[in-house]
Amino acid sequence: MCLSLIGCDSAGEARVLRMAHGLDTPHPVHFALEHLGADLSQRSSGRHEVAPHFSLDEHTAVPDVLLIGTRAWDQLSSEERGWLSASIRDSVIFQRTLWQKATTEALAAVQAAGVDVTRPPKEPFVQRVSDLRRGYPPDTVVGELVERIVATQ
Repeated sequence: MCLSLIGCDSAGEARVLRMAHGLDTPHPVHFALEHLGADLSQRSSGRHEVAPHFSLDEHTAVPDVLLIGTRAWDQLSSEERGWLSASIRDSVIFQRTLWQKATTEALAAVQAAGVDVTRPPKEPFVQRVSDLRRGYPPDTVVGELVERIVATQ
């Protein structure tokens, strides 16, 4: 899904941008966001100097992912697989605690730097992307993932 400051490359990502924000990729606002992204990457002192307003809309989230190759997994004994699985389950709880602490500290830091943080309502965004969600039938791989995501809310 393309909701970044870098730009959209595929037709699907451009469709998401149009549906979620009502803008085509070549829209002047999109170009302004690209320019802002480039400007931000050149400044080492912080985003808040360029963009003193932040919308905490939570419509994107970066998951932490742990992968293990089948070859490596197959080489583990049943006991080792159990140890690894238990460690992973335990680490999820710990990682969520660390992530929440880091998020809270980062938010406090930007607010202390004078950034105006707003929390817009999610419902208008959910309504705008409902057509996109319907485009993935539940009997498809992506449709199943969409349903699982929606069910967690």
